[in-house]
This record gives sequence, structure tokens and C-alpha cells, in this order.
Amino acid sequence: MKARNKLLKKLIIVLLIISNIVIFGGDLEQYLQIFDTDSLINQENNKLNTLGLYLKFLETSNEEYKNTANLLRARIYNDFSADESAVLNILSETLPNQINIPEKKLYELSKLYKDSVIINAFYIEFAYKSLTEEYNATKEKLIMESIEKIEKLNGESPFTVYYKSIIQWYSKINSNPSKAYENLEKMYNNNRDNIKLSQLIVRLSYESQRYDKIEELYSVYTTLNKKDEKTMILFAKAFQEMEKENITRNILEWLINNSNKKSILSSTYEILGDISSTSTQKINNYKKSLEYDEKNPNSLGKIGMEYYKTSKDKLISRLYLQKALYYKNNDPEIIKLLKEIDKETKITGLFSYIIPLSLFVIIFGILLLNINKFKKNKRKDEENNDAGESEKNNQNT
Repeated sequence: MKARNKLLKKLIIVLLIISNIVIFGGDLEQYLQIFDTDSLINQENNKLNTLGLYLKFLETSNEEYKNTANLLRARIYNDFSADESAVLNILSETLPNQINIPEKKLYELSKLYKDSVIINAFYIEFAYKSLTEEYNATKEKLIMESIEKIEKLNGESPFTVYYKSIIQWYSKINSNPSKAYENLEKMYNNNRDNIKLSQLIVRLSYESQRYDKIEELYSVYTTLNKKDEKTMILFAKAFQEMEKENITRNILEWLINNSNKKSILSSTYEILGDISSTSTQKINNYKKSLEYDEKNPNSLGKIGMEYYKTSKDKLISRLYLQKALYYKNNDPEIIKLLKEIDKETKITGLFSYIIPLSLFVIIFGILLLNINKFKKNKRKDEENNDAGESEKNNQNT
């Protein structure tokens, strides 16, 4: 924590020094080309630095980023246009994970500043976040309208193609996957160092099983200074599916050495379990995955299946599978295996308990009948003997 605070103080000093020596050029519309937070902070432009610091605060909740942004913005206040200042006001007042309030404010601003590229861009940012939480066809239409407005003013850009491609790829009403991929690939080829475009084209290539493209993308992506961990997981899955185990292992080792995110490490050990050669190794890696995320349904299910395939321990297998089904209630493979275990358990119970118990009851019943019959015959014999002796005594008398 102390080291982080020292780093932030150095950052403030450096940015304040820069604000006195940098010749201001360009404006916040460059966000359409550079819409990655860290990249904005690293630009030699104080206006972009200010924007990046506000966004970094919203990502991390670290107040030092916001404080630095406020100081830097005060130094260059007169360099911002009216619409840029309006956007920065909203960002400075927004709290981390807050979406609806800034979205509404930006929508109202977009009516006031109809030709503002930066206001429309940030409306798209917040409206899309809202859309991912709850789908709304009207909101999706408004996003597409804002994209069209920006492109009429400035032409296509990495930013507009990025969001247009996402919507065309996943949308129900604006669906056009082939067009989405074509436009994205074209923009990516001209902007290979753009982090967001790189991440998106890897994702869409993986989802559409364009494995040749994945290999090409991997050779470029690994040269970038910044690597997104979720994107590296997708590369690992893709190379696993291509049965290129060495590359998969290299990626997984990189993730283990460079990530501290529990969700990423859980997925990493899950894939490591998938490519392990023995059942023991598989189970150990899946259990390691659960140490980072005990609710990972894939690892839970895979442990259950592994126990079923190897030790035939139905109880342990069933426990893991039922827990996996709790977190992923529509997994047909797990449902099928649980039914199979139930069927086998019933058959085992029939032969192990019910039939032996039934045989015991039958045999015990037969024994009881024989014993009762024996007792009755004995009683009759005794009665006959007693009757004979009485008659004999009467005759003697």
C-alpha cells in the first residue's frame, strides 16, 4: 500500500511537470482512436491524461487518480471546449460502478450539443454498459444512432467500429455477424496496436472458430506491451481445442505468473486440468481451480465426471455434479450423468440391499412357518400322548 501511494505521488508530480512543458495539441476526440484507459494516461497530451485518470478512477475506485485528474484539469482548464468540460464534469461526479446516472446526463447533453463527438462517444460507453446488464431494444437503437452520428461527423474510427461490431455480432434486431467481422478485421488491420480492437477480434475469432486467424492474431498480440488476461484465456482455450498443448501450457504459465485475479486463475487451472495426462493430475488441478473460485461450475462438473470415470465413487461424483448443476442448471451433460448415476444406484441398491433383504425375509418367513408347523406337530403329539395315558389310566381303574 505504501509503495502504491509513493507511485501515485510520483505520478502527480510527473503529470504536473508535463503540464508546464507540453505544447497542447489535439483534443478529446482522439478518444475515438485511443479508448483504452492506460493508453490515454501514457499519451503526451495533458487533456488525454486528464480523461484517462478520471476513467482509471472509475475502473479502480482509487481516489488518487481522481485527485490527480482534478489538479491537472485545473492547470489546463481553459484548453477544454464547452462539450469536453461538460463530459469531464460528469465523469468527475460519477462513482465507480455507477451507470444509469451518467448515462441519463450524457443523453440530455447529446440533445444540447447535437454535433459533439465526445458527448456521443461517452453516451455510447455508458449506454452499452447498461445494455449488457439488461437488454433494451430502444437503447440499442439509440446507441446505433449515436454511432451513425459520430461517423457522419468524423468518419469510421476504431471506437465506432468496435461498438458497431459488438452490436451486430450479438444483437437480435441488428444482427449481421459477417458484416461485423468484416468491418472489424479491416479496422484492426490498420490499427493492430489498438488494445480494444485486438481483444474484440480475438473474442469473435474464437467464438466463430476461425483458428487460422487465432494463430495469426496470437503472433501479433504477444508483441503488445499490454496483454489482457481474459484475451489470453481465450487464446489458451483456442490452442487447447487445436490440440497444441505446448502453446497452451506456455499461455497458462504466463497467466499463473502474471495474474492475481481469482476468476482468471480459476479458469487457468481448469484448462490445466483439461490437458493433464492422468486422472490424479486432472482432479488436483480442478481442485486448485476451486480454491480461486469455489462456484466454478465447469471445474465442479469435471471433478464429478472424473471421479465417476475412474474410482466409480458414485457418492463423491454425485456431490460435485449436483453442486455444479446448482450453479449451471442447464448443463445437459451433467443432467444426463446424474440420471445415469441414479439408475446405477437403483440397480446397485436392488442387488445389494433389496434382493438380499427380500431373500432374508422369505427365508426367515419359511423358517418361522416351519418352526410353527414343528411346534404344532409337537403339540399334537404331546396332546395325543396325554390322551393315550389318560385312557390307559381309566382302563386300569
